[in-house]
Amino acid sequence: MRTNFVKCSNLFQCKSRRTCILTKMSRKEGSKILEFSETNTYNLGPDVLVKFDVDDAFNLGMMARSLILEEIREAGYVIEICSAAEHCLFRCCTSSDTTMSNDWRLELKRQAALKYKKTSWELQRGVGNYTINDPIKNTRPYLLENKHTPLTEGAVLIFVKGALFPVGCFAIDKEGFPSRSDHIAKYCLYRYSQEQLQKQEQKLELEISKRVEEKLKLDNPVQKIDGEAWKLFKE
Repeated sequence: MRTNFVKCSNLFQCKSRRTCILTKMSRKEGSKILEFSETNTYNLGPDVLVKFDVDDAFNLGMMARSLILEEIREAGYVIEICSAAEHCLFRCCTSSDTTMSNDWRLELKRQAALKYKKTSWELQRGVGNYTINDPIKNTRPYLLENKHTPLTEGAVLIFVKGALFPVGCFAIDKEGFPSRSDHIAKYCLYRYSQEQLQKQEQKLELEISKRVEEKLKLDNPVQKIDGEAWKLFKE
């Protein structure tokens, strides 16, 4: 068996199943997810990304796969990242024992999250307790009619800076009872947003230092001379 990944453009939707090899894992990240789950409630807003394109979708999906394999140690997870138009950008599985039920649940939670601009966990809680507003409550049959599949947690919307609307959806599903899927998805978005911010700060620092250097050369044209010779003219 070989490891297969999907890195699709936003013009095509992936429909075939992809599997990934289940590798050896450690519990290094396990405590971090538990700590993140305890210190962050579901009422917090989503972690906004600096940018989001097909490369970011691939990197985010690979991060989620690595975290699941390293600290969850459970097979049957399916990871899917799509654009706001529901075009698949990334999809993989942590093992080959997934079923069509995973596809149905992913499709349902993805459509519901993008339609109502909420996480599937929020919609699941509202639909189950009849506490959501009338427009969403009236669509309860629609949310549950897809292959008689229940709405489960695990779908989180992706936002970027400067945009009030979601640009994508990050969904995780597991064979059986998908517990902690929402925590895992939010934690991966949090980790990736922090990495993006760090890279952006490093890039800005390099740009600032480069501009300062160019400004100094313009103010002191004699500094363009190679080596230390320009210091003689300065003195």
